[in-house]
Amino acid sequence: MNNDRMAIEDALLTQILESAERAYPLECCGALLGSADGTVTEIWEARNAVSEENRGVCFSIDPLELYRCETEAEKRGVRIVGFYHSHPDAPARLSEEDIKGMIPNMTYVVVSAVKGASADVKAYRKKRDRRGKRLII
Repeated sequence: MNNDRMAIEDALLTQILESAERAYPLECCGALLGSADGTVTEIWEARNAVSEENRGVCFSIDPLELYRCETEAEKRGVRIVGFYHSHPDAPARLSEEDIKGMIPNMTYVVVSAVKGASADVKAYRKKRDRRGKRLII
């Protein structure tokens, strides 16, 4: 993906927000599926694979589940264009761990879920500037 835009329909965004609310007080997670131009056409809700005691502060998608997601997406003519997760009782801001795990040019949607209700949502992308320096936008 070479652009800095992401397009997502309200219905899909609502699904992500509802996922965050259902998972509260734990972090939800999933993949954003769509086209190379940044349009998200569907979401893949994933199981948070981290240990139960850490699910409130981080997330991980099991590699086998991610492989299944990628295989199914390919069959439907879409691809993984990013990921989403929630931050229970915390801002919709990337943590240091989130930044370390980011794949360049993928979109990352973070939902703040406060007391079980989605409060804020932000999208981020890691890319490189002309000098090769990593940027988060």
